[in-house]
Amino acid sequence: MTSTITCPHCGLAQEPASDSVCRGCANPIAGVVAPAKSVLGLGKAVAAKALPLGARVAGVVLLLNAGANVLSMIKEGAGTGPLANQEVKGMIVDLVVGGGLLAGRATLQKWAIVRVVLGLIVFGAMFGAQHDMTSLTLQAGFSAALLLLLVGDAGKARIGAGAGLSVAYLLLATAGVMQTWTGSNPAAAALLTSKGDISPAAGRLKGEKFDYCLSVPEQHWYLRAPQLASRDNPSSDRWLTRPDLDAHVMIMGEAVEPTLRINQDKFERAVIDEMKGRLTKFENLGREPLPGGAMLHLRGHAKTLDLEYYRGLFAYGNRGYQVVAFATPKSFARAEPELAAMVRSFQPACQGGPVTAR
Repeated sequence: MTSTITCPHCGLAQEPASDSVCRGCANPIAGVVAPAKSVLGLGKAVAAKALPLGARVAGVVLLLNAGANVLSMIKEGAGTGPLANQEVKGMIVDLVVGGGLLAGRATLQKWAIVRVVLGLIVFGAMFGAQHDMTSLTLQAGFSAALLLLLVGDAGKARIGAGAGLSVAYLLLATAGVMQTWTGSNPAAAALLTSKGDISPAAGRLKGEKFDYCLSVPEQHWYLRAPQLASRDNPSSDRWLTRPDLDAHVMIMGEAVEPTLRINQDKFERAVIDEMKGRLTKFENLGREPLPGGAMLHLRGHAKTLDLEYYRGLFAYGNRGYQVVAFATPKSFARAEPELAAMVRSFQPACQGGPVTAR
């Protein structure tokens, strides 16, 4: 289409002349009138930069992660302490940045990278100080997944790798949310088994260092690896766990000189006194006599958790055995029949029969 200019002197519209002189009034018009501004924006030299696909995927991941944290906090509260404060701040940042990336705001891509790096440094340092290697590994994996998606314009391979790591992390986060709301974590057993931390246990369990036996339910219960059990409690001989409920049964044995005998009443009083000194809000909920011993029902607050216990105590000659069944009150209520049955099945001297968990 031929462009026209209008003479500012006489108002004549005309095609631009090579000598820049108006054909009506002969006045010069060069440089006076600028081309008309395009109302459609077709004359813009620089188009807005599009946000890469990888960054948009990262936005979805951040929003899902924030959503999981919101659901957990609705159920359990925000908590207290430095870690809880940082988690609240991180959740808010994830909602803002993730929503912006999903909406296509390219300026947020660099801030998302800053958020990931700071999250790795802050949370990584906290988990490292707490010697929580599992949480530290998960944090590092989640940060790596986001960086694969966010840095530059990620290609298909990087998007696939970042999305795969993100899905794995979010599945674990979803399992954690399910445990928060239902008291059960269906993925816990599979995760711990894959790491070699636990192995299935059912039937009759025999002691490692002592000749005792107890009966283990046919489903859901696992035996912790000896090195992990002794790391968490050097006095443990066997440690059973039900990962989906985070319920535990730990067996401990101790022996005095062969000529001495352990008194059952003193044994029970010593255990109660020890728990009173270690737990706050301590409650003694009752005692059930058992053949060769007793089962105490106790409750208290240990560090950051409310815990409920069945403690089977058995004085057997010069040996004393403790069968410590414990979980949070919510999980304890669900596992109580199994916990009680295991404590009641304890035999200080194994009387033979098949041993299915060694």
